[in-house]
Amino acid sequence: MLDIGKLDLSQYLKTPSKQTLDIETFTDNIKYGIWGISYFQKLTIKQIILDKDNQASVIYDGKQYILEFPNIQAKFDIQDNNNKDINLRILNLVFKKIGIQTDGSIVYSTQTRKLGFNLIISPLDAQNDKLYLQGITNLKVLNLKAKTSQIKNIGFLKPYLEKISDADLQAWIFEKIKFSDIRINSADMRVVLNKEDFLPSLIQSAKLEINIKNPQIYLENNLKPITATQAVLKLQKEKIFIALENPVYDNMQLDGSDIVLSNLLESPKLDINIVSKQAFYQPSLRDLLSAYDIELPIDTLQSPANVHLNLSLQFLQNSDPIISVKGLIHTQKTNFSLYKIPLQTQEANISLDITPEYKYVYIRTQNTKYQNIANMDTDITLDLDKKNLQAHTTIHKLQINTNNDINTQPYKESSKPISQTTQNENTLKNSKDKNPTKTSQEELKPSNQPSTEQGYQTTPSIPIQKSPHEVIKRKIIDALKAQVKNKFTKDIFYATSDNLPTLDFSVDFSNPDFISLVIPEFQIQAIIQNNLYTIKADNLNKFYPYSPLMQYLAIKNGDITADTHDFENINFSIHLSNLNLPIYEKNAQKLTEISLTGTANKDGISAYSTDKNILLATKEDQQQITFKNLDFNLDEFLKSDIPAIKEMLADSNQAKFTYSQIEEETRFINEKRRYERLHNIAPVMSNIEANNMTITYKNYQIPLDTINFRLRDGRIGVDGTYKNGVLNLDIIHNNIFVRANNFSGDFVNKILKKNIIRGGLYTLIGAYKDDVFNGELKLQNTLFKDFAILQNLINLIDTIPSLIVFKNPNLGIDGYEIQKGSILFAINSKYIGFEHINLIGSSMDINGNGIVELGSDEINMNLTISTIKNLSNILNKIPIVGYLILGDEGKISTNVIVNGTLENPKTQITLAQDAIKAPFNILRRVFTPIDIIVDEIKKEMK
Repeated sequence: MLDIGKLDLSQYLKTPSKQTLDIETFTDNIKYGIWGISYFQKLTIKQIILDKDNQASVIYDGKQYILEFPNIQAKFDIQDNNNKDINLRILNLVFKKIGIQTDGSIVYSTQTRKLGFNLIISPLDAQNDKLYLQGITNLKVLNLKAKTSQIKNIGFLKPYLEKISDADLQAWIFEKIKFSDIRINSADMRVVLNKEDFLPSLIQSAKLEINIKNPQIYLENNLKPITATQAVLKLQKEKIFIALENPVYDNMQLDGSDIVLSNLLESPKLDINIVSKQAFYQPSLRDLLSAYDIELPIDTLQSPANVHLNLSLQFLQNSDPIISVKGLIHTQKTNFSLYKIPLQTQEANISLDITPEYKYVYIRTQNTKYQNIANMDTDITLDLDKKNLQAHTTIHKLQINTNNDINTQPYKESSKPISQTTQNENTLKNSKDKNPTKTSQEELKPSNQPSTEQGYQTTPSIPIQKSPHEVIKRKIIDALKAQVKNKFTKDIFYATSDNLPTLDFSVDFSNPDFISLVIPEFQIQAIIQNNLYTIKADNLNKFYPYSPLMQYLAIKNGDITADTHDFENINFSIHLSNLNLPIYEKNAQKLTEISLTGTANKDGISAYSTDKNILLATKEDQQQITFKNLDFNLDEFLKSDIPAIKEMLADSNQAKFTYSQIEEETRFINEKRRYERLHNIAPVMSNIEANNMTITYKNYQIPLDTINFRLRDGRIGVDGTYKNGVLNLDIIHNNIFVRANNFSGDFVNKILKKNIIRGGLYTLIGAYKDDVFNGELKLQNTLFKDFAILQNLINLIDTIPSLIVFKNPNLGIDGYEIQKGSILFAINSKYIGFEHINLIGSSMDINGNGIVELGSDEINMNLTISTIKNLSNILNKIPIVGYLILGDEGKISTNVIVNGTLENPKTQITLAQDAIKAPFNILRRVFTPIDIIVDEIKKEMK
C-alpha cells in the first residue's frame, strides 16, 4: 500500500530524455507498467506536480484505477488471478490531446509472459467510428487483427502517423483522398517488436482489406477528382492495391483504373493507373497532363480514345517527390486538331515517357489527312525538356492546288496532278445547245408524253409555261453559277510515295519569343517572333520536281518570303531568276529576273516589281496585270517551250461556230452583262495592260503606246493605240476580228524599218477564221516612195513612148501619191491573195489582183495602170495604140503583169487574156471569194 499526498516531478520533467522512444522501450514500459499496477494493493498519489500549470493524480482502491493527467483520463478494473493472469478491463480511457477514447480489455499471463488485448478505439467527436483491435504478444512479437465500423473521417489517425516525415505522403493520406465512409474489413499482421524489424515485419506480414465508399482522389489541388462508387484497398506482399469501382474523371469512364503504393519500407512509390476505353480529349484531360508539365500540341480530339496512363510519385524525405508519367493514348478514325490545324486520321498513338531526367512525347499516326491536301503517316518525337519537335513523315499524297475549292473538299485519292487551265469558259457551255434562243423556245413547248409513277400511267400534266424572259434569266443565273466554279486549276505542289517517299521537319520552341520550323528537304524556315509569322523558301528549285504549276510556267529558280500577324493580311516578296520569257527591257536585254513585293488579304492580292514596271492585282474573280516600258516578242511567244504558252496556242477541240451562232451567243452575253450591272455582280474577267510596249512579230517591231487585253465570258478583247491610231481585236471561238483606224504612215515605216511612206491614214477591218485572215485595207492621202514594184511600174511607163505622152510630169519625182484606195486581201500559211487592189492617185490609178507566195516572196499579179484619166478634151488628137485601152470612164489604161519577187519584181505589158486571168485563177484556187467573206465580216462587226 502506498499513499502519497504530493509528488513533485517538475524538476525531473524539465530535462527531457535524450533517449528516443523506440518500440523496445515502448514494450518495456508496457511490461513494467503492468507489473507496477499489479504490485500495489492500494495506491494513492493525490497530487503529482508536472509543471507550474499542470497536475495529475493516481488512485487505486484495490479494484479500480483512476488516472487523471492533463491529456489522459483513465478508469479501469484490475484483477489478479492467483498471480497467474492480470486482467485489465478498461472502463474509460481518453487521450484528450488527440481526441481518442479506448475501451476493451487487456490480459497479461505471468506464466507465459504473453499479453492479449481486445480494444475498441473511437474518436471523441465521432464515437460511432470504431477501430477494433485484437492481438496477442510476448512483447517480442505481436500478432494483431483489426477491423472497423464505418468511419467518416480518419483524421484521428494523424497523431499515430506523425512520424511520417514526408509531407507529400501525409497529404495523400489525409487530404487528397476523400470519401463518404471507410471500413476495414480485415487486417492481419505479425510484427517483431524491435527497432530494426518492427516496420519491415509489419509491411511484410500485413494483410489488409479496406472498403472505401464514394472515394474522391485529388491528383492535384487544381484538378477535378477521380470519383468512384467504391474502392477496395488491399495490403499484401508489401504493396497496397486500391481497386476502383465505376471510376469516373469528369464524366470519363475509368474502368480498370487502380492505385498501387509500393516500396513501403524505403521510399514509398505511388502509382496511379488511369485506364479508359472511352476517353474524350476534353479540357479536364488536358489539365491533368498540364499539371505535370505535359503540353501536347493536340487541341481537340473528337472520337473517344483508349487511354492508359501511369502517374508515378516517388516520395523522398526532405525533397519533393519524383514524378514520372508513362502511358498511351490510342484512337482510330477520328478528327483532331494539331497546332490548331484540323486533321483526320485512320489511327493515332500518343506515347508519354516523362521522367525527371527527360520528357518525351511520341505521336505516331497512320493515314493522317488534311482536307484534300495531305495524306501521310507521321512519327513525331516531342522533347518537352529541350522544347523541340522532330517529325518523320511517310507521304501518301501532298497536293496543293490553285483552286481552293479542290483543296478544301473532302479528301480524294488521285493518281496524277489535277489540271484545268481553261478559265472563264464561254457561258453557253452549260447549255446542251449552242443556240440559247432556240433552246429557250424548245423549253416553252408543252410535252405530249404522259408521266408515269410506280408503273401506272397517269393523266398528262399541263406544263407551266415560262416566258422567254424567264428562260433567259434562268440561263443567265446558271451561267453565273458555272463561271464561279470554273477556275484556273493547277497543282502548286503534288507529291506521292513514288516521288517523295518521306519528308522530315523540326520545330524549336525552346525560346517562346522565337519559335522556328525547318524543312531541310525544301530549304524552308518558318519563324514566329513578336507575334509575327514568317516563312522563307530560299530555293524554289527544290520545289520544281513536285510543282506542276512551276513546270507549267517554267519557273525553276528563285526564293519567296511571306509574313503575317493574323493570317488575314499577308506580306510577301518573290524573286524569280533564270526566266525565259518573251519579254525585253527597253535596252533590248531579256527580262530574266523578276522581283515582286505585295500583300494578300480577303479582298485580293496586289504586287509590284522593284522598278514598278510590273503590277499585279486580283480582287474576287478579277485579275489585273500591268506592264510598263517593256517589250514583247511575239515570235518567241509563238515558238516558246513554256507549257502554259504552248497550251494556250494549241488547237482547240471546240466545235466550229458559224457567224450566226456567234451572233446569237453575243446577244446572250450582252443580256448576261446587263444582268450583272443591274445586280451589282462583279464580272469574272482577266485584264492585261501595257504602256509603251513594242511587239516584235516576224522580225517586225510594232510600237504601241497602250495595250489592253481582256478575257471575259470566254472571249478575248484587245485594244491598242499608237498616237491617233486605234486597234481593236476580238477573239471569239478561234475567230479573230480586227479593226484598226487612223494609223499613220509613220507607224508603217517604224514596223518596216524603212522610210517608204509619208503621211496618210490607214484603216483595216478583217477576221481570222479557219487559218485564213480576210480583210480590207483602206488608205488615203499617202505617198509611197522607194517601193520596188511601184518604181518598176514607173520605169515601165518610161520605156513606152506613147505612155510617156500621158505621163504626169510629177509621177516618180517624190513617189506615188495616193488620194484614196482599198485593198481586199486574204492571208493563209502559204499565200497572200489580193482579190481587188484599187488605188486612186493624183498621177496614176492602179487596179488589179494577184497573189504572193510567202517564204519565197514570189509574185503573180495583174494590174491595170491608168496614167491619164480624163480624155474628153483631147481624145480626137491622140493616136490610139494597140496596147492602150480606153475605159468606160474616159481612162486610158494598160495591163501589166508583175512577176519575180517583192525585192526584185519584173513587170511587162500584155493583152493576152490567159496572162491577164492567170493570177485571178490562182487566187480562186487558193481562197474563197474574199469580197463575200469581207462583207460578212463587216456585218458581224457592226
